Amino acid sequence: MINVEQKVESNLEKVGLGKSLAWASRSLGTASVFTIISFLSIYCTDTLGLPISLVGGILLVSKIFDGVTDLIAGYIVDNTLTRFGKGRPYEFAIIGMWISTVLLFSTPESFSLPVKAAWVFVMYIFVQSIFGTLGAASETPYMMRAFPNTQAMGKVSSLVAIFSAIGGIVVSVLFPVLMASIAINGAGWTRLLLIFAIPLSLIGFMRFIFVKEIYPQVDDDNQERVKVVDMLKMLKENGYVWVLAVIFLLKGLVANLGMGTYYFKYIVGNVALLGILSIASLLGIIVMILVPALLKKFTISEIIIGCTLFAIIGYILNWFAKDNITLLIIGAAFTALPIIPISSFLNMMAMDVAVYNVYKGGKSMEATVAAMPNFLNKIGGGVGAGLMGIILGAIGYDGALADQSSAVLNTIRAGNSLIPGFMFMLLLLAMIRFNKLEKQIPFMKEEIAKREAEKEMEQSR
Repeated sequence: MINVEQKVESNLEKVGLGKSLAWASRSLGTASVFTIISFLSIYCTDTLGLPISLVGGILLVSKIFDGVTDLIAGYIVDNTLTRFGKGRPYEFAIIGMWISTVLLFSTPESFSLPVKAAWVFVMYIFVQSIFGTLGAASETPYMMRAFPNTQAMGKVSSLVAIFSAIGGIVVSVLFPVLMASIAINGAGWTRLLLIFAIPLSLIGFMRFIFVKEIYPQVDDDNQERVKVVDMLKMLKENGYVWVLAVIFLLKGLVANLGMGTYYFKYIVGNVALLGILSIASLLGIIVMILVPALLKKFTISEIIIGCTLFAIIGYILNWFAKDNITLLIIGAAFTALPIIPISSFLNMMAMDVAVYNVYKGGKSMEATVAAMPNFLNKIGGGVGAGLMGIILGAIGYDGALADQSSAVLNTIRAGNSLIPGFMFMLLLLAMIRFNKLEKQIPFMKEEIAKREAEKEMEQSR
């Protein structure tokens, strides 16, 4: 399902601001959900009274379901053909995500510990494994049919990243502040979630209303269904699927270690100051503003490689910062640099892998391609949150204590610096590998176009 048209009118590269903002609406809603989900661990330990090791185990085990639902979602979307299009029908998922998130943070305190744990587990599955998965798997096919070419997709991805990041910063700044004053008990957490859920779920649905699939792809008229054997063949023969998946696994690990809240509570001594670091991510927005110009000289992967090098330096600074807010802000600015580009350009990187599928004689299966990094991103998120929770529980963390042991404090410091820094070093190596594919894409598209032209000539004889 690759659009191999080589000659593109310059006016097709232009995307109106209204359409860009409408496309960004669900990204804003989804990013806000994941920002709020990062506070789940401290909600479970300090409000519900669940042991941190149990919380870590819940988050870790829940990712087993993602291994099934992501691939199922990719299979479903790849075989979808409705009057609304291929990816657009699944925009309802943003509403489901917000309803499930509110219920997740509304666990009845009167429940017994096992029932609380079961409630958290089930609601987390709905947020991540069902609604989140359907929305993510449908995004790449939707984008390919909503915008005319890669140039337009690159520009709109930059605008989307800027808009979503600004909105995400607002949520990141407001949520901890409101949490300190509103979320003083279970009912307060519910009120806090509704403040965000009601407007953001409505905003998130704007994409479905205003953005239609109007650019058909080459084999959209092909009624042959994608089969499970096609998916297995791709996973076996296309190594770049796994390179992309590893990149998002590592990103998910780093983004969901969840040490920020613990760090500011026990190392800095003031959780409310955590919101200040979100402002530091403005540097990532500046990078996205420059992306259209940077793409004229560098590939997407080269941009991410440069940002990742800065992030590694930032995590080194975090280790030495301790309670120094200035160093923490600088470190946060550097560590935030690669997150926005990686997240924003998943669709375009997945398209490159889909091009490689077609080049090798297979089906594009863009939804399945995108499902793999989304799956590994969630696995990374679960492992990150679960791993640090299990480690902290094993060395004696107790949410009821005001003062933690030196072993716990050093682990919290490492979880905010050395551990994610090492993971980003591995991510850097994976991006260098993916860059080799990205440089070959123009040649592969030309070859695919030649095959299509030869096929048409044969059919016309």
